[in-house]
Amino acid sequence: MEEKITKEFIDGLLQWGQERLDKGDYPKETVRVNVSHSIPDCHVYIDAMVHTLALHWENPLFRPMVEEFDEFRHLLTDHPAAS
Repeated sequence: MEEKITKEFIDGLLQWGQERLDKGDYPKETVRVNVSHSIPDCHVYIDAMVHTLALHWENPLFRPMVEEFDEFRHLLTDHPAAS
């Protein structure tokens, strides 16, 4: 995924997150991302990811966060029943 982390990719990811916050269009219950990762409050999670990644996306230490947020986006986009 590292090669696809561009300014345009991040802008799209952040825009998607901000739209979810603005519309309140996110799950209100706990979301299980995978076997070992659940998100109990999607509003707090999305808000934190948008603010953190907007400032730090270029830092390689934050690449796992970019990948995690993109995985969350795909989960909600590909499986709307999760939302």
